[in-house]
Amino acid sequence: MKEKFKVPDSVIILACTLFGYMAVYLYELGYCKAFGIPTELINPSISNYLKVGGISIAVLVFLFQVLNLFHLIINESLPNSPYKTLLSKYGLFVILGLLVAVQSYFYWHTVIFFLGFPLLMLLVDVIIPLFDREGTYSNRLELWLSFNAKVPNKDLINEHINENNSKIILSVVLSIYILGVLTNFGYGEALRKEKFSIVGEYALLKVYGAQGIVMKFNSETNELLPEYKIVEMKNIEFKVVELGKLRQKDEK
Repeated sequence: MKEKFKVPDSVIILACTLFGYMAVYLYELGYCKAFGIPTELINPSISNYLKVGGISIAVLVFLFQVLNLFHLIINESLPNSPYKTLLSKYGLFVILGLLVAVQSYFYWHTVIFFLGFPLLMLLVDVIIPLFDREGTYSNRLELWLSFNAKVPNKDLINEHINENNSKIILSVVLSIYILGVLTNFGYGEALRKEKFSIVGEYALLKVYGAQGIVMKFNSETNELLPEYKIVEMKNIEFKVVELGKLRQKDEK
């Protein structure tokens, strides 16, 4: 009997560290993109990594458990049917996609990737059986899903994929999904921001450790102007003002 492959603890720690770094950078990238801040000014501090990276890893573990629970509930509470297969295959990803779309104010990149893609795949599985007239729709759908699930040399593949490997694959897929989501979460947070710390004609948009990024704005039109500065936070006194939603000057 072959021994199950076990991922070394050092590899897990390294993977979590890389995931945390990527999570923070992509989140900051989305946030800065909403204000037009150049990417070269992104310089996350230790506190940024601990906060966003830690939360992202916790969310990854949480989603992994939720996905397992989701499939367990479906498998035990619903009778076997092609509709159960569809729900198990797409349900959670459609729900997550909708939540992400709402979070980013239905930013079109988000809708296409995180909501449109799973819905498109769902529609493909639902529509194709309609073109066949033999038997009931339920039977045709079941045949299509069974055909779609078949993989060449499936038995050979299953010999090398045990439960532990399946969890690794699922973790990788969820990690990629979450990393993609984080850019839109950062973008969505920036869009919701209405209270700003200001000094003179500049609004504080982001703080990285002891330094902050300020951007000039027009107080009459609430337009951000393409003029940035990096300031030392300890040397400047800001006052918090509710400015509403600032936007870039070229935004229509």
